[in-house]
Amino acid sequence: MEAVVIGWILLSLIIASYGRKRKIGFGVALLACLLLSPVIGGIIIALSDNESDNLNKLKISFDAGVIDKEEYQKRVRSIAPSERDIEEDKENMRNGCLITIGLAIIGYSIYALVNWLEKF
Repeated sequence: MEAVVIGWILLSLIIASYGRKRKIGFGVALLACLLLSPVIGGIIIALSDNESDNLNKLKISFDAGVIDKEEYQKRVRSIAPSERDIEEDKENMRNGCLITIGLAIIGYSIYALVNWLEKF
């Protein structure tokens, strides 16, 4: 039982890390993986928009003359993460991992305590 829970959490963390470069983000991806399942979370991540694809489409529109330089730069700033956004994302990922590990430890402790009390 413990191995299943630990495996579920570790697999969720690994799969949710792919959500970092997607519009969904790490936090929502981790929540989807933990609550639904890592497989369903992975499907949700795969269906989420990829930020690099949006930048490529924007560049093609600019090169084709569909949008002007000001509009292009404005949209790039709204899509591409700044250094502050990247650092914030790393901090959120660290916090998400720590919270998940903490919850797993608490859950296992409660499970062990209940098993220990059943012996009496």
